[in-house]
Amino acid sequence: GCGVVCAWGLGAPAAGGGACGLRRRIGRRAAGCPGVHQLAKATILPVDDDPAVSQAIARDLGSHYGAEYQIVRASSGAEALTVLGEFALRDRQVALIASDQRMPEMTGVEFLEQARRHAPDAKLVLITAYADTDVAIKAINDIGLDYYLLKPWKPPEERLYPVLDDLLSAVPADIADHACYGKAADWFGPGSHVTEAY
Repeated sequence: GCGVVCAWGLGAPAAGGGACGLRRRIGRRAAGCPGVHQLAKATILPVDDDPAVSQAIARDLGSHYGAEYQIVRASSGAEALTVLGEFALRDRQVALIASDQRMPEMTGVEFLEQARRHAPDAKLVLITAYADTDVAIKAINDIGLDYYLLKPWKPPEERLYPVLDDLLSAVPADIADHACYGKAADWFGPGSHVTEAY
């Protein structure tokens, strides 16, 4: 069996506070625990409008960080802002946001500037091509960008994980150990703006 798991419902803080400040329901599910919430870590949110790139970075992040963080990907800045707004309403913590720079309607820098308002403690990473390095360097001063990564990030063992390991090691413990999670559909219901959760 999977033992005791927790799910969160919106409402007033439970007696004694509770880690998330939300009403808690404790229950058990059958072996395999399909669709249940488990004790969790904070979220890493990759954002890219290219489906192939989005899947690739989510896969790489999930393989390295999936045991410690929930990986939730979005396909645009607008979609990601909706996710972050819903996370904020549910007191869900975000450890790191990694966004592509060249996206339609909203650039990565424009998105990350707005994302900071929803997740002020999250580490912000811009993924860019060589042609955009001046923009990325300027963003370090303008919006408090924590790092920029050059495409391609392969192999991730050399060009992705070492950078993110350093950034995540600086995430406050109360964020890294904060909440509870489940499938994206469990959080937001049908029609969620989350593309996929790993």
